[in-house]
Amino acid sequence: MRVLPLLTAALLAVSLNAAHADDTGVMNAAKPAAAAATDKAKSAAEDKMKEGKAKAEDKMKEGKAKAEDKMKEGKAKAEDKAKEGKAMAEDKTKEGKAMAEDKAKESKAMADDKMKEGKAKAADAKSDDKPVAAKGGLVDLNSATAEELDALPGIGKARSAAIIANRPFKGKDDLVNKKILSKGVYDKIKDKIIAKQK
Repeated sequence: MRVLPLLTAALLAVSLNAAHADDTGVMNAAKPAAAAATDKAKSAAEDKMKEGKAKAEDKMKEGKAKAEDKMKEGKAKAEDKAKEGKAMAEDKTKEGKAMAEDKAKESKAMADDKMKEGKAKAADAKSDDKPVAAKGGLVDLNSATAEELDALPGIGKARSAAIIANRPFKGKDDLVNKKILSKGVYDKIKDKIIAKQK
């Protein structure tokens, strides 16, 4: 009877040693697997970090590129606006210069007209002072000399030549009808002239 408990104790001891040995073996076998799993997890984490870093760098580059594009676009717009402003200013300057030139021409033309008018008035005044060539009589449009016609008020050399060139006259009013004299000049001399018929 004593052999059985001893045998049981011995079997139990062998069994415990075997179980302990199995646990140690399992642990020893699990260590490399655990280390491999740890390395794998570490590698995956590093890959994720690298991927995240690469994405962040790409985003930064993209943001920088967009910012540079916006800056270039803004600069181009500013340059366009500056060119447009310069062109408008040049147009205004040209317009102002053209207007000033037109005004100057207009003023010159007016001054020239005033000078001509003044000269004509002076010539008419000078002609008015001339004595009538015919002694006490009327100047005959069909036979008077250029000097006699020139002596009439407001006539002068050019009009006396026109009168001679358009002879014969049927009446003294032919001077106006043939548009040799204006009505105003004619009125000054009508009482001093006659158109005698041969």
